[in-house]
Amino acid sequence: MTGRSGCGAGAIAAAVLNFGGIAGALVIGRLIDRFGAFAVVGSAYVLGACGMMAIGLGPDARASVFMFSLVGGFFGMGAQLCVVAIAADFYPLTLRATGVGAAMGAGRFGAITGSLVGGALLAGVGGATRFPPVLSALAIAACVAVLGAGFFKRRENRQD
Repeated sequence: MTGRSGCGAGAIAAAVLNFGGIAGALVIGRLIDRFGAFAVVGSAYVLGACGMMAIGLGPDARASVFMFSLVGGFFGMGAQLCVVAIAADFYPLTLRATGVGAAMGAGRFGAITGSLVGGALLAGVGGATRFPPVLSALAIAACVAVLGAGFFKRRENRQD
């Protein structure tokens, strides 16, 4: 990887992140079948946040970017791709299609606005050094939301 330009290395890191997300979705999906969606996806978000915070740390910054991009993609993007399982489990049968569609629409909205916010962060004071902490904070917020939804779902099931 030495000798790569910044743009070339960035493209490779983005590819590694996405490859990690695909692999993570497959593994996390199997774990959801075994242990339940809320705990697995919530845990994956926390591990993804750790991976995103570690991007660029280590003695060889370029190698750590690739390694932790893979980890962040595996857990963070993998969890995001499996959120549909939570939406399908969360809504009652009569509202399931609407609920899953709304969740997917919210995800698309986040993908669009996330690019705008990411660009503003990179252009603002601190540049790229502010990016991993913000991504990690968002992943932790997603974890809290998933675990909270699981808590309410479990409470609802006990009342039935």
